[in-house]
Amino acid sequence: MTKRFMLQFLALFCTLILFSTFAVAESWVVIKDKQGVCEVVAAQGKTTGIIAGPFKTKEEAKNAQNKECPMEENSTKSPASYYETPVLYFNEPGPRDTGQVLECVRRRAKELNIKVVLLASVSGATALKARKILDPEIHIVAVSHVTGFVKPNHQEMPAEVREELISKGISVLTAQHAFGGVGRGIRKQLGSYQVDEIMAYTLRIFGQGTKVAIELALMAADAGLVRTDEDIISVAGTGKGVDTALLLQPANSADFLKLKVKEIICKPSRF
Repeated sequence: MTKRFMLQFLALFCTLILFSTFAVAESWVVIKDKQGVCEVVAAQGKTTGIIAGPFKTKEEAKNAQNKECPMEENSTKSPASYYETPVLYFNEPGPRDTGQVLECVRRRAKELNIKVVLLASVSGATALKARKILDPEIHIVAVSHVTGFVKPNHQEMPAEVREELISKGISVLTAQHAFGGVGRGIRKQLGSYQVDEIMAYTLRIFGQGTKVAIELALMAADAGLVRTDEDIISVAGTGKGVDTALLLQPANSADFLKLKVKEIICKPSRF
């Protein structure tokens, strides 16, 4: 009886020792939380969300994690709060980089599915060039100088060019400049700058093209050629050609402060 008891005791003792050994030995499992994020953790009695394991080593668990969870699922970081996109800065303003500007506009319009591009075009030449470079589904709105800008009763865009632009599906807008209308008349006659021209000078700290690109968006919104709840790309320059392109959300002139410049696609760095 005593011998039998001793044997049972020894068997129980060995079982407890063996159990304790396994209990002390650390094991690893792969889990996936409610957000779908995979992690390797030490196995515990109440570990939930296990998709692989247990494993004797953490390295084995890591290998299983790479198999069970694709790399994009494996990140414990939250979605990025930013994005990156190329910006071109030209060494000088002017028409030299017109083609490059239009190529940048074509690329970004395609990436963002932009449907309308505004374009400052005094003679119409830049608008015709844009039609050759931009994708056919892009609607171009060419904005000319107001009649009388250079001298009374004179329109700088020839009538035949305007007709050619229209025949190619390009809208042509000729209207009072948002930053140089009645206020400019007061300044010319009385020598007193008004709010609109002060705004123009302020925007020129970013370059003439930036000022004009924003001005075009106000004029086109007032004319009903762009919506104020859809992004567009506005392109302008310094003198001839174009050197600046902005992604923006237009606004009517009466709601100027609601206009949003969302991206600088390209602009001169020296001006």
